[in-house]
Amino acid sequence: MTDRATHSISNSNSQGSKIMIADEDLLACDLMQYSLENEGYKVEVCHSAKEAMEKNLSGYSLFIIDMNLDDSTGIKLAYHLKQNKATARIPLIFCSSPDGDVIGGLDFGADDYILKPFSMREMAARVNALLRRSRLGSAQEKHDKPTMVSHNTLTVNLRERTTFIDSQPVKLGRDEYSLLVFLISHKNKIFDADEIYDNAWPEKDTVSEVYISNVLDRLRAKLGRYSHYLVTRYGYGYGFIQ
Repeated sequence: MTDRATHSISNSNSQGSKIMIADEDLLACDLMQYSLENEGYKVEVCHSAKEAMEKNLSGYSLFIIDMNLDDSTGIKLAYHLKQNKATARIPLIFCSSPDGDVIGGLDFGADDYILKPFSMREMAARVNALLRRSRLGSAQEKHDKPTMVSHNTLTVNLRERTTFIDSQPVKLGRDEYSLLVFLISHKNKIFDADEIYDNAWPEKDTVSEVYISNVLDRLRAKLGRYSHYLVTRYGYGYGFIQ
């Protein structure tokens, strides 16, 4: 079992993801750029709000902005990004000194914040988590929210939170149901432990692959001939694979 903030991160979100860092601190920019590029991200650095505004802002996957950029115009830059339809839904992380107005930054629309000084590992973990949630959210929004998900005669009624096989009810525990809904809603995809927790059990504070395995074992025992669709790919993750 590991703490979620320090769980090792996956690079699956980095492909095609471009990040803007807007910060006057040259050393901090160099460290963040080096760390995130090592994770596979494309990174561009701006040292002023004016320089950032000259970019094609809709082409980024995430923004990292220092609240004190240009004597606090970092907040104004964030406000502009969140008010602009083309960039409003792009995740944004504020960097702040310990005495910075973190609450004010969140009120301006930041999705997360990190206090200076911070470790590059923590920054990478926060970036990865935000992009993971953004990717999954975008994929889900491409489709109308269904009232039912199914595979052949295995059916889950999302409104009533009930599960059936051959029209016969299958009694599932809360975590079993949530995991089944997430996996069957994203067939033929493999998700790591963090993605499982972020989407199936977001209320839980810790990541445990042992717990995921236990829930999957209980699900397999209840799903009969559909149990083999629940797949564990060791070293990669879990999925509902046809």
